[in-house]
Amino acid sequence: MIKNNKYSEIKKILSNRPKLHELKNELQDWGISEELAMYIVKESEGKKTLEVGSGLSTIVFLLASDFHTCINPNKSDKERLLIELNKQKIDSNRLNFVNSKSEFFCPKLEDFYDVILIDGSHTFPWPIIDWYYSGMHLKKNGIMILDDVDWWPVGIVDSYMKNSSLWKFKFGNERFSCFEALEQGEKLISHRWEQQPNILGALCEKFK
Repeated sequence: MIKNNKYSEIKKILSNRPKLHELKNELQDWGISEELAMYIVKESEGKKTLEVGSGLSTIVFLLASDFHTCINPNKSDKERLLIELNKQKIDSNRLNFVNSKSEFFCPKLEDFYDVILIDGSHTFPWPIIDWYYSGMHLKKNGIMILDDVDWWPVGIVDSYMKNSSLWKFKFGNERFSCFEALEQGEKLISHRWEQQPNILGALCEKFK
C-alpha cells in the first residue's frame, strides 16, 4: 500500500516542475504527466524498475521502487538529475544511471524487471528497438509503459500491443499507454505474423 506522503511528494515536485533537459541552450520540461506519475508510483512500490530515458519520471520511480535503472547517453541530463535529486533529498544510491545509447545497452540486459518505461528517443526505429530488447526482460504480469504514443514511431508499438494477445491494456490516454505482460522472455515479443491481428487484417484486406 502506497503511503499518502509519496503522492504528496509528487504533487509538490509537479507544482514546480524541474527542467531536466536542454534544447538549443534552453532548459526544457519534457516530463511525464501527473496522471502517469501517480500510476508509476502505484505500480512500482517495492519493485525493480527500468526506464529508457530519464527526467521527472526517474524521480517518480525513485520515490517508490526498490532499485531503478535508467538509460540515457546524455551526461548533462545525468548531472541535472543528480542535482535535482539532492535538492529534493531523494536517495540516489538506489539509482543506476547508465550513460549509454539504449540500442547498445538493452541487448546486454540480464536482469528482469517489474515495470519498464519506454521514453527515450521517439524517432524511428528507436521505440521499436527499445521495446523489443527491454521487453524480453519484463517479468510476467509486469507493466510496460509507453509515453508519447501520439508520436507515430511510438504509436506503432502502441497499436501492436493493443492488438496482441500477449499484452493486456491496463491504463492510459491519448498520450501514454500501460500494459500488463501475459508472458515472459522471448515468448512475450515473438508472435508470428499470423498471430498478429493488425498484420493479418492488413494482408486479408490486400489480397481479398
